[in-house]
Amino acid sequence: MPTSPSLIWPFLGFLWLIRRPGLWLRPLAGMAVLGITGLALGAGMLWWLWPDNSLPWWSWLGRAGLALGLGMATGVAAWAALAPLLMNLFLDTLAATVRREAGLAVVDPPVAASIHAAGALLLATLPERLGWTALALGAGFLGPFGIPVAAYAGARIAVGDALDTALAAEGSSLTERLAARQEHRQLLRWGGLGAGAMQLGLALLLIAWLWWLPALVCGATLHRAAKPPG
Repeated sequence: MPTSPSLIWPFLGFLWLIRRPGLWLRPLAGMAVLGITGLALGAGMLWWLWPDNSLPWWSWLGRAGLALGLGMATGVAAWAALAPLLMNLFLDTLAATVRREAGLAVVDPPVAASIHAAGALLLATLPERLGWTALALGAGFLGPFGIPVAAYAGARIAVGDALDTALAAEGSSLTERLAARQEHRQLLRWGGLGAGAMQLGLALLLIAWLWWLPALVCGATLHRAAKPPG
């Protein structure tokens, strides 16, 4: 069994964040941008592919199902692609605040450097992202049983990005940040379970999902602050 911090660190990040409402504005704005962009692109694909009502019912059902599936896939793909960039731009302040409260140094790279690093990270982790995204979409065919599978798949992408944001605040290079994904496999594996469960719980509260990614960044940074790198 893993040690408890490996499983509960997403919840610890949520508790840290929820007690500091003064820090919410910028992270929640970033999450709103991410959510609205994903929904808009997914809805646009759905509208573009939606079948004409003049088709026979069997053909209409097939094309409607295809439109729904591709619309959902577009939204999820947009989220997976944009998350690293938005997390670096909007959630870096959370990682910096956690480190400052812990008495640790903070590295604040220029915006251009952050955008370049986020793009490089996206390309380097693209196969992993595509794999988890495909699992999340495939879980939709499992009905209610696929909900926790999809939540875990999405959480695995998110916890990796949260760890990267925490590492960026430390001043880690791109090579070090990629290596950390291998070194922290247990943290990501078990943290993904905790993050997936938290995502499902917050989804019941409607807009509370806006706090999900910021909480993961706080949790990953708390973990790193409590345990020296390496």
